[in-house]
Amino acid sequence: MEWLVPVSVSVIAVAFVVLAVYAVLALRSVKQSLDQANRTLTEVGERIGDISRETMKLLDSTSRLTEDVNGKLKRVDGLFHSIEHVGEAVQQVTSSVKQVSASVSRTFTGSVDRGLQNSQPKIETAVQIASAAIELWRKISSLRNESKKEKGA
Repeated sequence: MEWLVPVSVSVIAVAFVVLAVYAVLALRSVKQSLDQANRTLTEVGERIGDISRETMKLLDSTSRLTEDVNGKLKRVDGLFHSIEHVGEAVQQVTSSVKQVSASVSRTFTGSVDRGLQNSQPKIETAVQIASAAIELWRKISSLRNESKKEKGA
């Protein structure tokens, strides 16, 4: 049994060495992963810096554009107020023209109606005279045709 203690110590030593080797390998793997993560974070940080600078440029440009548009809108606002006033004036003129037109139309229509009422008997007489003249013309034409037939026969 004397040999049991040295063999046990040797086995423990070998097991400790194997454990230490695996621990070293695991720590190297962890170190490589941490190095890769560190490089990735560095790259992401640089890209975020670039993106931040571009974003600031974009925000500055947008701000200038907004100020420019607001300035132009203020200048155009007066124009739209003027156009609104012109539209109201045109509407008033149109309303006045409609009223005058309706008044003239009523006056003209009344005059024409009165003129027709006054001229109605004259028109009836003229139509009767025209009918009589047409009938007389037909009779004269028919008499001429008969006289031509008698001369020709």
